[in-house]
Amino acid sequence: FLRLKLRSRSALPEALLQSQNSQEPGREPADQRAGLQSVVHSAAEKLALLEEMFSRISEQEMISAKYVPPISREELNRLKLKLGSLRSTLSRESSESELGEKQREAERVDSQLSDALNAIKEDAFASYNSAVSLFNSRPFNSDAEKQLEKARYALKNKDLLNAIAFSKNASSSMSTPKQPAATLDFPVLLVPVAIAAGLVVFV
Repeated sequence: FLRLKLRSRSALPEALLQSQNSQEPGREPADQRAGLQSVVHSAAEKLALLEEMFSRISEQEMISAKYVPPISREELNRLKLKLGSLRSTLSRESSESELGEKQREAERVDSQLSDALNAIKEDAFASYNSAVSLFNSRPFNSDAEKQLEKARYALKNKDLLNAIAFSKNASSSMSTPKQPAATLDFPVLLVPVAIAAGLVVFV
């Protein structure tokens, strides 16, 4: 009995050693890869939204509107290259530590793109509402009205950079009061747009 008991004790460390050896060091867990893939996908969607916005407006139009976006075209290109590098990690064998490092890098890219989108969204609604308030407090201005109609249409179509440019152009056209081309018998009022209205939804 004693001999049998000792044998079972000596077998225990060996069993633990075999269990530890079965866990290959640096083995790539599936959930780590899935986590990286999810963050890269999220960042890529935000990047696509921003690239689409920038493709609809020229640099000169933003300069004319006196608007400096929170992220530049050059920075978008840099982040796009970084996302490409992160995608390449998903196409090859990687250690757990490497995947963890790449996921943190992807999260930083995703956060930067998210911050830029939110800032542009806030600027778009703030610029439009400010221009509307100015429009409603001044004599009728047909040029400003046309710019604000374009800005509202751009907001509805998630074309936020153009929405900002049109709104700022409207405000600029009202900076110097003009006599209306014709006297209107009724006031023309525009309604500000609330961010909570959900006109613009991001992923």
